[in-house]
Amino acid sequence: MCVRMKETCFFMCSYKILIIIGFLSLLLGYPFLANAYCGDKVIEESQTEECDDGNFNNGDGCNSYCKLEDQTPPEVTSVSVAEGENNVPTTLKEIQIFFSEPIDILSVNQNSITLEHQAKPLDIDLKLDDTLHIVTIALKQVLFSEDSHAIHIKNIRDLSGNVAEAEFTRVFNTAVHIDTIPPTVIATPPAGTYNYSQAITLTAYLDPYHSTFDFIDNGATIYYTLDGSEPTIKSSQYTGNFYIKDHSTLRYFAVDQVGNRSVAKSAVYTFECAKRPNSERVSPYPLCRVLTCEKGFVLRNNSCVTDVKSSDINYKDDSVTAPLFSSSVPMVISSKPAIYITAQHRGLISRPIIFKNIKRGTEVQFDQNTYISDASGKAFAGYITPPINRYSKEFPINFGYSFKSILEFKPTDGRRLTFDRPYRIIVPFSDRFTEGAEVVVFTFNPDTEQYKKYDSTKVLYDSEKKEVVILASTTGVFFVAQPGEGFSEAVFTDMESHWAKNYAEALQRRGIVKGRSKGVYAPDDVLNRAEFTKIAIEAIGETVLSTDELEDTYFPDVPLYAWYAPYVNKAYELGLIKGYSDGTFRPEQPIKRVEAVKIMVSAFGFDVDDANGFKSEENFEDIFTQEWYYPAVNYVVKHGLLSGRRNRGGKILPAFGPGKDMTRGEMAELGIKAIELKETLSK
Repeated sequence: MCVRMKETCFFMCSYKILIIIGFLSLLLGYPFLANAYCGDKVIEESQTEECDDGNFNNGDGCNSYCKLEDQTPPEVTSVSVAEGENNVPTTLKEIQIFFSEPIDILSVNQNSITLEHQAKPLDIDLKLDDTLHIVTIALKQVLFSEDSHAIHIKNIRDLSGNVAEAEFTRVFNTAVHIDTIPPTVIATPPAGTYNYSQAITLTAYLDPYHSTFDFIDNGATIYYTLDGSEPTIKSSQYTGNFYIKDHSTLRYFAVDQVGNRSVAKSAVYTFECAKRPNSERVSPYPLCRVLTCEKGFVLRNNSCVTDVKSSDINYKDDSVTAPLFSSSVPMVISSKPAIYITAQHRGLISRPIIFKNIKRGTEVQFDQNTYISDASGKAFAGYITPPINRYSKEFPINFGYSFKSILEFKPTDGRRLTFDRPYRIIVPFSDRFTEGAEVVVFTFNPDTEQYKKYDSTKVLYDSEKKEVVILASTTGVFFVAQPGEGFSEAVFTDMESHWAKNYAEALQRRGIVKGRSKGVYAPDDVLNRAEFTKIAIEAIGETVLSTDELEDTYFPDVPLYAWYAPYVNKAYELGLIKGYSDGTFRPEQPIKRVEAVKIMVSAFGFDVDDANGFKSEENFEDIFTQEWYYPAVNYVVKHGLLSGRRNRGGKILPAFGPGKDMTRGEMAELGIKAIELKETLSK
């Protein structure tokens, strides 16, 4: 019927649909067939309209349960600090803000609510109460004395999404500041277990919320004990960093200039012997002497090094020959001490090789068709061993990084090799690695004694497999490291490429040097006698009197008010200096390299007789045995505490330069190496 009578069918169907919609409209109250008076904000009682919300939202415009939607933004009804209020305490802890209705917690942040002083935001925390009506500003610092402060509130949103367009501002003024906050003392490095003596620094800060340079309380006095007893104002007074080298419980507190006293804190330091690479047995701390080495290693200078001559390792008989024929299937070697590349190979590894050190967990992977050549460019033929572990004491300072693994990869004859395709060294994580910390690889140049950070794109850190992968094209020593305790990047902007960078940074982190000015160390500046004396005294951890406490000086050209007077006095009392024959000290005169060496060796109490039999004059043509400085210089050269003079590129020259002025860079090298040698000998 609908096919034949399309118009009639359409009319009948439409009519039925309208009847159904109208019925649903009456039943559900939805305005499908809305009357003109529905949603006009006027309640038409004659039309049995009980309410009218003025809109068609939610379909409740003219039924008995209509709801007026919220279209009003939230307002600040009051603040716990009145507008223009004066004498607000600088130690105010909280400010409360009251709103006209519940607000959205997501709109409460430090962009929408700020507390400012001179247009600079202050440190605050924000908390919205359970009713969603009240925001509490918790102040994390004292307010500025006798000055104006302002609270700014904007973009606060209610639960319906309405946002206040106008910014709310509340201004108030503070009273004279009365300091009632005790200083907060932080010990660096923190409590923990260490493998060697630690230089402890105690720093007092103005409040518990800030621990940056700008908030150091220079007027606070710190007292401490090392035996776990309760410290008092009669306990040791902190005047500079000191060393802890055995199990100790440090307790400390501070008193500021107005008498506020902090609660005593504790820090427990324990010590244990570090794992010695390739060692079997080590004596207990603090001696930590290597007693026996693993098979294939020999004990030398308290370290286990590869014994190439050992009968335990016969590279010629025990090695495996690399395959000559090409294949893409890797050859896995795990039970042999070396790979033999014959002359027939002509330097080419024709098949992928995975060379594993099962005991150490390390492995080396070579790609197929890797060509190996020596320094002269000739094809390599010989024996290649897996990476061996090296000990950190064989190298200079670690400049703030903690060496987690030191690996040397080389052929048995020690030649430096080059690979035309990068090979991979895989280093497994051990319990020495700090989970989540940055992993960095360094290489070392023995000619300049400089560490160089390895290309980070060639260091792959796999946290799931618990391993570090190093991509390399030459043999050498690789230092896998992570930032040490309390590590922070050094601030000397003038030393990025200078040979003394690592040494100066190490002294700076120990609190012994600060630089000429902010960010400037000036490594090539000449050091005078007063400056070096101060550094020597601080390097050995000696305390000195303040200039106000001095009653006299030992030299006529060292005035009582001079900043260096306490250090010169202490050095004289320790027998480190004597002055010149005319009785003067000449503090402003540049110090010679040999003078600095003599003072430093005496300051650390090194036994120069230990170098008897060593002939430093064979290393440097300008060192003479009959000179007064010879015993000290001979000791320093034997232990590598100070290298020879350097050229502009930092390369060490065959001249020691006894009569040359000492630079700040050279001082940094001598100072940190002397400190580390003393720590080693103390063990």
